[in-house]
Amino acid sequence: MAKTENGYEKLVIRGKEEINLIDTKDIIMIERTDGICRIVTGDEIFLTSASLSTIQDKLDPDKFMRCHKSYIIRVEAVKRLEVYGRWTYTVTLKDTDETALMTSEKYNEMKQRLVF
Repeated sequence: MAKTENGYEKLVIRGKEEINLIDTKDIIMIERTDGICRIVTGDEIFLTSASLSTIQDKLDPDKFMRCHKSYIIRVEAVKRLEVYGRWTYTVTLKDTDETALMTSEKYNEMKQRLVF
């Protein structure tokens, strides 16, 4: 994690042939599938082989939440939660067509964080 002159935190992510510096304020969600993490911002998707746990350790836990074994979301980007199954919810996020999954355990944690 690096800080810029204006105080924004940057996430340093290695791709196959490049190193990306991503403003953490721009990250909407991160999804892990097939050994690759997709970091979704409002206008770009970055790919990295770094683990979800490694990325999670670099993010502010007050702003980001591991809502499922395969997803990290920006809490303030959550627009809607819908029941997906007995123990799972679908999370609709602002500024993207992407959705994430959330376990019922994490739903209860989010309820406490947001007080709803």
